[in-house]
Amino acid sequence: MPESAVELARSLEACLEEVLAVYTIQGEHAEAAKRHAEATRARFDQVMAGLKSGDPTARQDWMADISARTDMTSVSATIRDSGQLSLRWETAFCDAYDALIGLAAFPELRESAGRVSELIRTLRLLQVESFNAELPAVDDSPQLQDIFRLDAKVEPEVGSQSGEASSKYDRVQGFMGRMDVMYEKIQEGFAEKIRLTDQALHAALHAAREVVELASHSEPQH
Repeated sequence: MPESAVELARSLEACLEEVLAVYTIQGEHAEAAKRHAEATRARFDQVMAGLKSGDPTARQDWMADISARTDMTSVSATIRDSGQLSLRWETAFCDAYDALIGLAAFPELRESAGRVSELIRTLRLLQVESFNAELPAVDDSPQLQDIFRLDAKVEPEVGSQSGEASSKYDRVQGFMGRMDVMYEKIQEGFAEKIRLTDQALHAALHAAREVVELASHSEPQH
């Protein structure tokens, strides 16, 4: 472990730069996952329209599409990469705490190092804070496996004012519509978490660089 104030300060800065690098990669992965989810949702709507219109190939096309999208090698790689990124994230924070402990030995740096510590605390707590406390309830969910049966009618719902049987595909679309509302709420929560995380992370990195500058000025010149 480095012993001089400058070495400790630069170690702290490097740790937060590593956190930023991991955060950037995780953001790219999240955007890719979002695009995949939205493409799958759009494809689902197409299949539902085909099923409702009586297209006999809709079910087979959907199953083939699902098989093509489910690449277990890619899934395994994603899980592995996610684990490695989590390890890098936690390691960087552990090393940052080591540097902060070392910096506490220098009275002239305690206040500025303490500011970095406060920002790191905020950053860590943001990762476990819930931003989706008011998600809408999703009930009356249909049996999704039933949508692939070609008989389009089901019994009338209890309490329905109409005596006609409702289309199970309409019920599924209604359910998916409620899921879309939940999805949007979750995305709003993620967007807020990303905004606050980005703000805290860049503030912490800026504060760490100020510690480096202060340590450089306070170190005896030889």
